[in-house]
Amino acid sequence: MGVSGGVDSAVALTLCVQEFGKENVYGLLLPEKESAPSSKTLGAEICENLGVSYEEVPISPILEALDIYNKKRADYKKDLPGI
Repeated sequence: MGVSGGVDSAVALTLCVQEFGKENVYGLLLPEKESAPSSKTLGAEICENLGVSYEEVPISPILEALDIYNKKRADYKKDLPGI
């Protein structure tokens, strides 16, 4: 499951471990260039604390290939003129 380091994913990961056992849960840290640096650290910490195997898969190249960053900027300009 995706683990962002936030409260929601920490709770979801904890519930998955309780329900399925740590050996049946796999964490994915999915950082991208606009993620807070602490997200990766906190995501790894919760996985390690719960004994869950995990890996980091940076997704910026995927988002760039889908032109997500430009689309997001266009939306900001539309919704917040002058930026």
